[in-house]
Amino acid sequence: MTTSVKKTPAVSKFLATPIPERLWHYTSFAGLTGIVESNSIYATDVRFLNDTEELVHARHLLEQIAEEEKEKIDDLSPLLTNALKTDIKWLFETGPLNTNFLQVFVACFSEAKDQLSQWRGYSGKTTGVSIGFDLQKLRPSFQRNLVVFAPCIYEDSEKQLLLREVVKELFEGTAQLMRSVYAAGASSYKPEMAPEDGFEEWFDNSPECAEAIEQNKRNRMSAAFNLLHIAALMKHSAFREEREWRLALPLLKGFNDQNIEMLFGAGISSLTPRTRQQLPSDIAPITEVILGPGSHSCSIDAAEKYFATRNLQPRITQSNVPFRPTD
Repeated sequence: MTTSVKKTPAVSKFLATPIPERLWHYTSFAGLTGIVESNSIYATDVRFLNDTEELVHARHLLEQIAEEEKEKIDDLSPLLTNALKTDIKWLFETGPLNTNFLQVFVACFSEAKDQLSQWRGYSGKTTGVSIGFDLQKLRPSFQRNLVVFAPCIYEDSEKQLLLREVVKELFEGTAQLMRSVYAAGASSYKPEMAPEDGFEEWFDNSPECAEAIEQNKRNRMSAAFNLLHIAALMKHSAFREEREWRLALPLLKGFNDQNIEMLFGAGISSLTPRTRQQLPSDIAPITEVILGPGSHSCSIDAAEKYFATRNLQPRITQSNVPFRPTD
C-alpha cells in the first residue's frame, strides 16, 4: 500500500526508538530449528495471540478520549460526541482498521532474556529456548510504508498521548465541520420548505460544507494511516513484564504489495494464520541461546553440535531460573 499521508511527529519518534543490542524470542526446539534453517522468523495473526484485546484496546482508549473532548466544547457537546464516536466507528468498522479489511501479523521479541512467565507461556512448558537476536539492522531493511519494528506500549498515559496526537486533526476537523453545518444551515436551510429528509439532501449538496467535508475525509485517512502503525503495539498493562518488541506486518486485503505469503500452523484450538519474514542476511542474527529450565540435561551438548553443523557459534547457556517442571 502506498500513500502520501505522513506519520505524526510523535508516532515517527516512537517508531524510531533505538533497537536494543539484544532481543529475545522464546520458542520450542522445533521453533528454533525452523528459524535457523530458514533464516526467518514467523509472524502470527494477532487475533490468535493470548491477549484478547489485541487491536480492540486502541479503540476503547479512543472512545474514552472522545468522551473527554466533548467537555471542551459546550456549544456542540451532545452532537459533537456522537460525531467523534462516528469517526472512531468508521476507523474500526468501515475504514482500514476493519478486521474484515485488515490482517496484522506480528513477530514477538522481549527485552527479558530469562523470565519464568515467558518460559511457561511460549517455550513448550519451559523445555524450549530463549534465542538472543542482534536485530539492529532489521528496521532499515524495510522500505514498506506500514511495517514497523518497535516496543509495545503498556502504560495508558503513554498510549493516550500518542492517540491524542493521531486524532487531534480529525477531532478538530469534525468540530469545525459541525460548526460549518450549523452556520450554513442557519442561513441556507429552510425546514418548512423541504421534506423531512431535506437536511440530509441539503448537507450532501451544500457548497458551504463541501470544503469541510473533504478536509474531514483527509483527516480520517491520516488518522487511519497513523493508527495502522501503532494499534498493534498497544497492549494491556497486565502484560508489561514481558517488555515486548514487535515486528508488525499489516496486510490490507486487496493491497498485498508486500507479497506476504500466507502460511498456517496447527494451534490447539484452530489453524493459526502466519507468515514468514526473512532475517538480515549480512549478519548472523542469532548471538546467544538460553536453554529452558526444563530442558534435557544433555541439551547444551546437542545444541552446540547442531549449531556447528550450520557453521554458527552462538553462546549457549542454561537458564538460571530455579524451576523444575512437574509433568
